[in-house]
Amino acid sequence: MNHRFLAVVTLSLGLACCAQWAQAVTAAHVVQAETHPLAGRWEGAITVGGRPIRVVFRVDASGAAVMDSPDQGANGIAVQSVTLEGDQATFVMPALGGRFEGARSADGGTLDGALIQGAARMPVVLTRTAEVASIAGLARPQTPQGPFTYSSRDVTIANAAAPSVTLAGTLTIPEGPGPHPAVVLISGSGPQDRNETVMGHQPFLIWADALSRQGIAVLRYDDRGVGASTGSFLAATGADLASDARAALDWLVSQPGIDPDRVGLMGHSEGGTLAPYVVQQGGEGAWVVMLAGPTVRGGDIISEQQRRIALAMGAPADQVEAGNALQRRIMEAVADHADDRTGAAESVTQILVEAGQPEAAARSAAAGVSTDWYRWF
Repeated sequence: MNHRFLAVVTLSLGLACCAQWAQAVTAAHVVQAETHPLAGRWEGAITVGGRPIRVVFRVDASGAAVMDSPDQGANGIAVQSVTLEGDQATFVMPALGGRFEGARSADGGTLDGALIQGAARMPVVLTRTAEVASIAGLARPQTPQGPFTYSSRDVTIANAAAPSVTLAGTLTIPEGPGPHPAVVLISGSGPQDRNETVMGHQPFLIWADALSRQGIAVLRYDDRGVGASTGSFLAATGADLASDARAALDWLVSQPGIDPDRVGLMGHSEGGTLAPYVVQQGGEGAWVVMLAGPTVRGGDIISEQQRRIALAMGAPADQVEAGNALQRRIMEAVADHADDRTGAAESVTQILVEAGQPEAAARSAAAGVSTDWYRWF
């Protein structure tokens, strides 16, 4: 799941989804000072579907920060930058495609503003509940530890099908002369780094270690527009991401010490859709492994996510079913206009207006589900 699967009916930030797959960027340090002026624990609540959802920003003394949504079980979402210009504070969360903007009070105790994601703007007042917050990570005993029985090197891979895209990744190669079998790891939805970092976990790092210790070379890479890779992630469709995986596969097959007849693809979540798609489009993968890959249409996945999110938020059953029926109508409209962005937007707008939404809100929501990525999915 990720923030691109947002339910237009609830206009939720989808933080629980993002907590699973969408932490792509490590919390960054802003200009260093003895203590950052926004250091502390900032807490407030947005209103979604008439219900409050708490949001928390934890900013340490250096300005490094993370975001939590306790009511949705999401913790440690990366905040890329924390800035204060005059009395205007901004927290930027690339993994959510969102940001917080707010005005600091004269006493420095509150930030009055809004949480913004796409066209959605959710008012919130953040109150500083602690002077300096800790964002120390949890112990992760599964993190690979040496000694390592393989070598590791950083690599770059050009995608001939997308001249603006150069993928940056890491290749681990087992000891011994080879040639070795090998695999390309394809990440799940949302902007992912090469380790598929989420809430302090790094599943691709762990899989690369486990497989390379078993004699299999592993290539993992930052998604386009993420980390050290170039290009635009937000403008990419699934087909674009599959072309990146194809470029990675073609590159790996050609490397010395790799057995070209034993190179496969392992895709996680959305990557479980992209891996077989790469082979369908002519990629010479010897095998495909799908980890939690979708087995139904994209619209069905999004609709089921919307239903489960609503249930988890405690919505009454009749409201959940009514909202889900509307969600499925919207997904059908998008699917019917898969090649027509304007047609998709107009059709969804009409459905939402008929359901009682103000036209401006309906058009805003319709824009979110008529993007190239959404229609392809």
